[in-house]
Amino acid sequence: MARRYGNVWARLGAGFVGISHQRAPAFRWGVIFVLAMVWIFAGYHGWVKQGAAVAPDGSVDLAEAAYRTVAALGPEGSYLSPPNIELDVARFAGIALPLVGLLLAFSAQLGRSVAQIFNYGAADHVVVAGNGPAALALVDDCVKNGDIVTLIAPTIMEETTLIMRAQGVTVIEGDAVRPEVLRVARAHKAAHVVAFDDSEARNLHVEAAMRTVAQSRGRRSRLAVHTAMATPMLLQEAREMRSREQAALDRAKGEAAKGQRVLIDAKPFSLDELAARRLIQARAPSWLSLAKAMGQSRVHLALFGFDGVAEAVAVRTLMTVWSAHFEPPRITVISPDPRQTELRFRARYPQALGNPSVWTPDIAFLHGDWTLAPIDQSMLAEIDKTRGPATACVVATGDDEVNIRIGLSLLRTCNLQGFWPVPIYLHEDSVSEFSRQYASGDKTPTKQDAFLEAFGARQSLATRELVLEGAADRGAAVAHAYYVENIGHRDLASMRALQAAAKGWGAILETYRAANRGSADSALVKLWDAGWEPAGLGAAGETAPMIDPELLPMMARREHDRWTAERLLSGWRPGPRNNELLTHPNLKPWGALTADEQSRDVAQVRAAVDVARILVRQGFVRRA
Repeated sequence: MARRYGNVWARLGAGFVGISHQRAPAFRWGVIFVLAMVWIFAGYHGWVKQGAAVAPDGSVDLAEAAYRTVAALGPEGSYLSPPNIELDVARFAGIALPLVGLLLAFSAQLGRSVAQIFNYGAADHVVVAGNGPAALALVDDCVKNGDIVTLIAPTIMEETTLIMRAQGVTVIEGDAVRPEVLRVARAHKAAHVVAFDDSEARNLHVEAAMRTVAQSRGRRSRLAVHTAMATPMLLQEAREMRSREQAALDRAKGEAAKGQRVLIDAKPFSLDELAARRLIQARAPSWLSLAKAMGQSRVHLALFGFDGVAEAVAVRTLMTVWSAHFEPPRITVISPDPRQTELRFRARYPQALGNPSVWTPDIAFLHGDWTLAPIDQSMLAEIDKTRGPATACVVATGDDEVNIRIGLSLLRTCNLQGFWPVPIYLHEDSVSEFSRQYASGDKTPTKQDAFLEAFGARQSLATRELVLEGAADRGAAVAHAYYVENIGHRDLASMRALQAAAKGWGAILETYRAANRGSADSALVKLWDAGWEPAGLGAAGETAPMIDPELLPMMARREHDRWTAERLLSGWRPGPRNNELLTHPNLKPWGALTADEQSRDVAQVRAAVDVARILVRQGFVRRA
């Protein structure tokens, strides 16, 4: 079972916060109503029993009973003479009513005050800084998994605050870029701090503030600070900065290292990149099978729109979907302003487009304005004529409503007008009823037709498993272990050994992490080349698939091509090996490599088997 974050003091504090806010209004007024009813009815029966509220004709005087019940609490009233049990009950209920009402009126504040006392000892919890939907989704997922969470938000709706506190979340209304606010949240003692604001600049400011707080509070172990990024270039720079910091830490030796100790383990991440990687990991083998069935020479993705997610899908496809049985992957981007879109792409990936002697990505930008004309047969025919038939379509314009409209137009055109029988992936910011009902995947797996499938919703990405635990990188950790230990020539590793390899991932330089992410994401493509595909859910497949040795040379050559594309897209260029200048001597054709260099690509092909075993626990079956 996964570790739950939060020590005993953090859990006690969260418990008081939750109790003081759960159904507080209903409970408060319920108690007051019950006490009022007890007071009135006990006083009524008590005065009737005493005879003070009985008229001369023997009837009960209701007004007199009510008056005496209320007046008895005044300075001249008395419940003491003559005493009876009913009046005793009324006396205590009447006195308790204002006191309990006053106490309950401040119950939430009292609970938070008590919780704050316990929070002085809180540690090993999760601190989330941000008030956007993705940040709140992460908080919800952590709470569902039993973690203790503190949320820091400069502004947040009162209703949201009440809901969060009722779940036991400590909500601090403040600015997380201020060190004193982070200290109040006990961020320096947390297990994870997540800077999840919509602004990348603010997230970087939070990371900087955490460095100050960790240093001033004398933290001894490194604190994981996850920083949300949206811009690919800034994400890459943040990762390279972390890499340089890690390299400096590794160079520090002996006593001199104590003064240079890095207390923050910065972990920049991107929800757009996670969405793209999860899509490719899950769907790339089916794209290859569809391309084979349709007689295509390569996997060709047609992207309608080019927001952050679409760009991530394009780049990750160019980095990973390299099959030994197909030509390099192809990307076609349809945009209302293709020239501007292409210039932005060129500015972000200059090395990939500036080394034609090594490799140039097969990506083209075509005009298509869905606000002026529908996605119809003529538009798809133009794409087909210019770039060839698509293997899959991705709709990601940055607007969920527009994505749905484009997706439906594509579906009708592909199915009713006899065009591409391909999957259409709609990016959605949040899970919607439309995606549940109509964009839930292929409902006719035995029939070759177009279908809608939603992907990338924040509820599926902003999770503790992906953000905190780094589940998307488990396969990459195994790929790195093969590279470093050269275990590609050994027998299959045990699952325990694979899990142990993943644990050492945190100390790896970012340059190796990026390379091995691409290698891991392409693992299922290599298994497809070897004749395997993931077994269906609930099925028991082969847990130790093998690669035919005769296929290894061809697959190793394609692995080198894939690695070259990944390095160039990551900003590297040919030259003497220099991690800081991002130059590598192996950025050259396969035939120019030495036998030893080629053997490393063979080892990475072998590593694909164990990487795939981490990604697909149910095993594999022979593909048709």
